[in-house]
Amino acid sequence: MQRNLSKVICLILAVGTILMNGCSKPDNRITLKLYYSFSPQVASYIAGVCKNYEAEHPDIRIKPEVGTRNYYMKLQTMMAGGTAPDIIYMQNKSLADYRDRGVLLNLSPYIERDNYDLSDICKLGFEEGDIKKGEVYGIPVTGSAEVLIYNKDLFDKVGLKYPDEAWTWSDMLAAARKLTRDTNGDGRLDQYGISCVPGWWASDIAWIWANGGEVFSRDLSKCVVNNARAQEGIQFLVDLSNRYNVTPRRVTGTEVSDVTELFMLGRLGMYAGLPYQALSDFSTLRNLNWDTTLMPRSNRGTRVSRYTGEGWSVYSGSKHPQEAWNLVKYLSSGETAVGLAKLNMIPARQSVLNSPAFIKEQTPYREEMIVKALEEARPVPSLPRIEELNSVWFRYIEAMMMKRATAAQALAGAEREINIVLTEYKNKRNKR
Repeated sequence: MQRNLSKVICLILAVGTILMNGCSKPDNRITLKLYYSFSPQVASYIAGVCKNYEAEHPDIRIKPEVGTRNYYMKLQTMMAGGTAPDIIYMQNKSLADYRDRGVLLNLSPYIERDNYDLSDICKLGFEEGDIKKGEVYGIPVTGSAEVLIYNKDLFDKVGLKYPDEAWTWSDMLAAARKLTRDTNGDGRLDQYGISCVPGWWASDIAWIWANGGEVFSRDLSKCVVNNARAQEGIQFLVDLSNRYNVTPRRVTGTEVSDVTELFMLGRLGMYAGLPYQALSDFSTLRNLNWDTTLMPRSNRGTRVSRYTGEGWSVYSGSKHPQEAWNLVKYLSSGETAVGLAKLNMIPARQSVLNSPAFIKEQTPYREEMIVKALEEARPVPSLPRIEELNSVWFRYIEAMMMKRATAAQALAGAEREINIVLTEYKNKRNKR
């Protein structure tokens, strides 16, 4: 009896072992690592898109990772440590830098082989990324030009007409001066007219362009910002803070530094910049009555808005470049763009940007002005060592803000130091 019982136990154990082995088959799926930075809502949407892709492609597993602070620093650390993601959500203006480091895959052979149509994607995105025929290192997915966002209630309180497409810098300044107020009588300004705080090169550059000046040579090999038109443009921008006191002075450390929060609190008349924050955050506040229009023309009659955007790139060291490219196509599709537009992202696909998915009838603000701004937009240059270049730029514009340098002195110093950085980069690249 005991012997028979032992046989039964052994049989049960054997069957159990077989069943366990059958249930724990190795996962032979290809794993693709995805790295991106979005708001929680959009990140959740992208994760859902990835789940749908996995369902359609059972041989693929996607591991999304959301980057927050120090996004690019973390990316560089991963690349140096051999743990880089296969697919990266990257700002277009960084593409040339990462391309020259040899860490991005040229997608052109895949595009040509698959006859992948790029005609629906905003050309400004490709221009910003220094993307040329035969050298595509990223597929633009989102992107926008700057617009002027204004608080309608604050305009109504002081009896001002709303800004329109005919506005010049002088019109904007006149309105900003009326909107800048001490509302509680304590002798300190607590409401400002305009948000234009200088010091970030990618934002300041549009004021120089609109005034007819240039910052870099056409091939981006030299900084040429020390010219009269550039000096005049940057001086106007600095004067908004230093001379007219219509914008909070971040650089000098005075009362208010966060212009986004200031607008959301109803203490800022005009917010000049990219409309991402407006669509994602301003639109959630029921008591904030705002709208959009085009950036004002310079007093010389020219309007130029800066354009910047982001897209999907593939790491050159990916072990699965074909599968990564297939996923990039899916993430860059019109269907995915519709989902982004419904979440108030600004898609690079023109067909979606001009559709009800983005231009929503139920919203009180005009998304169509965001679309129209593209007509007079110019992409931010795609440059190497962006952080270093901006550090130089900020230091000299800060000197202007602190009244330690004139516009001519500041731009002469910035041009000299930026050219040193560009020359060092060029020499190092030529030695590779």
